[in-house]
Amino acid sequence: MVRILYWLVWLALGCWLAAWALEGLTAADQRVSRLPVLSSTAQYGMPPFAVALLIGVGWGPMATFSWAWTPDPGKARRRRATAFAMGRLVESARTGVTINDVPQYDLYIRVGPGEGGEFIGRYRTLVPASEAALLRRGTPLPVRYNPANHDTVRLADLDDAAVQRAVIDWRVERGLLSAAHSRALRDGVETPASVTALRPTGRRRDGEVEMTLTLLMAPEDGAAWEAESTGFVDPDALSAIQVGSPVLAWYLPGAPFDPAVEVRR
Repeated sequence: MVRILYWLVWLALGCWLAAWALEGLTAADQRVSRLPVLSSTAQYGMPPFAVALLIGVGWGPMATFSWAWTPDPGKARRRRATAFAMGRLVESARTGVTINDVPQYDLYIRVGPGEGGEFIGRYRTLVPASEAALLRRGTPLPVRYNPANHDTVRLADLDDAAVQRAVIDWRVERGLLSAAHSRALRDGVETPASVTALRPTGRRRDGEVEMTLTLLMAPEDGAAWEAESTGFVDPDALSAIQVGSPVLAWYLPGAPFDPAVEVRR
């Protein structure tokens, strides 16, 4: 409401100044004005130019600081980007822009929402040189997008509980996560663990490799025990599950020897 009032006042002052300038160019008698403010102040001896100057002094700063009252279209787009879906990286390309020695990339992501057809959206971001190698074709990425505009997307926050649940559901649907492990990730007991051994099973799916991890489960308030966990892992995340690596595991109270492990790149 305040923004609308601000723009109405600014527009009214601008129209008055335009009318005053037009009247000065076309009026035959410069001593008589049809503008209400000038006609009412003339009887007090105030010159018309002084009145116009005062109005101009008010109109100018309002125009200068109008950006503060202008809606941010980028912010509006971010508010509308509420739909969630999983996507896969199709292509990455540098834009030619570098900010603080960090290059900017356009990431083109093929998004496959459950309720609609696939589309390719663009996500523009800064990518440090040390992470550029992770921009591998086919990498799964959780994104949010505007259902009415598929041109751009943004990465979803993996710390958001709703996003975590959606990623778990997606992995179950793709056969990358077992139903038992999905229940452990949702409702299980979180426990710090260490990798003591790992071996590949030879299976691959959706660009991921299946690994069997031997874990030393070490709860802070109880005795440690050994367990095995088999699941699919992105090849870029294998460095995080080497022997000796600390990980977080989740297990159901009735199945402490079959924990789920969350591995992030």
